[in-house]
Amino acid sequence: MRFRGKSIRRKIVALLLVPLVSLTGLWVLATYVTGRQATELMSVSTTVDKVAGPLEEAVRVVQAERRQTLVFLADPRASDALPLLLSQRADTDRIVAEVRDSARQNDVREALDAEARTRLDAILSAVDGLGSLRESVEKRTIGRAKALDFYNGLVDPAYRFLNGLHTTENGSMDKQMRALVGISRAREMLSREDALVASGL
Repeated sequence: MRFRGKSIRRKIVALLLVPLVSLTGLWVLATYVTGRQATELMSVSTTVDKVAGPLEEAVRVVQAERRQTLVFLADPRASDALPLLLSQRADTDRIVAEVRDSARQNDVREALDAEARTRLDAILSAVDGLGSLRESVEKRTIGRAKALDFYNGLVDPAYRFLNGLHTTENGSMDKQMRALVGISRAREMLSREDALVASGL
């Protein structure tokens, strides 16, 4: 009798053990998948908050500086042309400094892949040429077409960087980000036309 009781207990334990092990396995799998997605979203948040957002803002101020530069080159004698240009340059310098600070942070660099880091560094290196361009503008030794090309050369790589930024494995979110970058590029084309028209009037 005693032997039978142990056998029944063992059978009950064995019957309960299989579902418990299965449930534990499912829980571990669900925790792993959810944890991985949470980590990915935190990485995306870092990338968007500290790189993509400030870089988009930098593009906006560079566009405004480009417009004001072309207006200044078209009519440097206008009373408000130079003060407006200097004010816009200060805005550009402030935003670019913020992007530089963000780009140096370890968590930002770790969130980007090697190609994205290289592109970001190239963008920031290109911005270093703003000083010589500004000097040429003030001395009026550069034409509007060359100034426009220089500013376009700053903006285009920024959009290539943003478009190539791999944010998440979620296809829907990735498509939405690329669509937003596409809209921003369309706005850039309008900004170029606006700068040309404003400098031509």
